[in-house]
Amino acid sequence: MSLNKFFATGAALSLAGLAGAATPDLDIDRAYAAELRADAATHTSLLQSGGSGWTPEDGFHLGDASGNNTLRVGSLLQFRYVASFRDDDDLAPGAESFAHGFERPRTQIWLEGNIVNPRLQYRVSFDLGTANGGRNTASGALRDAYVQYFFEGEGEGFFARWGQFKAPLIGEENIAAEYQLAVERSSVNEFFAPGYSEGILVGYLADSFALYGTVSDGVRDPGVTGGTGGTPFAGPDADYAFTGRAEVKFAGDWDQFADFTGMRGQDMGFLLGGGFHWQSAGDTGQSASGLPNAANSDYYLWTVDAQLEGDGWSAYAAYLGHTLDIDGGLDVTNQGVVVQGALYVADQVELFARYDGLFLDGDLVAANAEEDYHFLTFGGTYYVTPNSHTAKVTVDVVWALDESLGSNLIGGVDANQTDTSLLGMSDDEIALRGQIQLLF
Repeated sequence: MSLNKFFATGAALSLAGLAGAATPDLDIDRAYAAELRADAATHTSLLQSGGSGWTPEDGFHLGDASGNNTLRVGSLLQFRYVASFRDDDDLAPGAESFAHGFERPRTQIWLEGNIVNPRLQYRVSFDLGTANGGRNTASGALRDAYVQYFFEGEGEGFFARWGQFKAPLIGEENIAAEYQLAVERSSVNEFFAPGYSEGILVGYLADSFALYGTVSDGVRDPGVTGGTGGTPFAGPDADYAFTGRAEVKFAGDWDQFADFTGMRGQDMGFLLGGGFHWQSAGDTGQSASGLPNAANSDYYLWTVDAQLEGDGWSAYAAYLGHTLDIDGGLDVTNQGVVVQGALYVADQVELFARYDGLFLDGDLVAANAEEDYHFLTFGGTYYVTPNSHTAKVTVDVVWALDESLGSNLIGGVDANQTDTSLLGMSDDEIALRGQIQLLF
């Protein structure tokens, strides 16, 4: 079958996959589940009813009558079918141009709430799935493990967080996997996203802006060569690492920016954000396992992003870049852009499209290899109940317009790309993805 026929078939299946499903409505507190915005103003309503049971706002919960001690149990289940179509002429002899199968990228369980008083909060989460295997979390790994305290009130003013968490930095990565438009985040995000760190975060939340600053042990795998040992942060901690992010909300409510969907009936919202990360390694930071110190190096990552949502539509754009400078080794600067949008065509059907482009430093890629990589994604989601991410079916097609990214990188394969379902080693690869999600 020709490439064009594959492309047409994928597009048809993408739209046909929106047929339907059934489950009750459950619109969980999206700001909390979005991890970064877990501390936004909507947290004031979480788990304050006391007793035990289930509510649409809190899910399954326990608590005393005072609301000083609470616990909520939540879970995310994602089940996925993927199929990859590649060009026979680009593959090694005997390699298959068509591959497909089922996978369970995310099987997450989390415990969260407050203890002693509503201002002292905690979150512990685990993932038994296969996603994010290249970024500090393997299957069955601990994800979040932190405590935080609000000094002025629940979900407002100054707060501090300590433990393991995602340092607030990249807009797309800050939004939880269950609230994305497409089946998976963009290839650009997977290349740049730093994953989890251990450290201390101090932030300030106001009605129209938010500020975050983190001191941590750094990024173990910056995504430059995929955690194969080719980066200075593949094992040991950094000497020091600083992360900052600022967000300004020009319109709308904080809660609506916890996902990429502009629900029908939603007011206009506009959010502008930016982040910067710097870490250095080589002098200290020997790991507990006895690994040697990392090479003398500095790593910088920066991003600017904008999120716009209205009544039944949404748009997002981001620019990202990073620089890695290793003494006596790599000195590269890579950049990327992401642009996406979505539109409701019925009460429960949303169509979306995304472009992301990755522009690599010539010193990072192999001789005569591509330096620029372009990806197109389009598809749709059927929401079982309107305005709820609790149960939904998403089908999309990802078209990689250029040759495999990972095989051309000096230092090894970029393992972070594995979540995108792109196998690589071929021009014009197309991946068809279908996913069923349950969130409670």
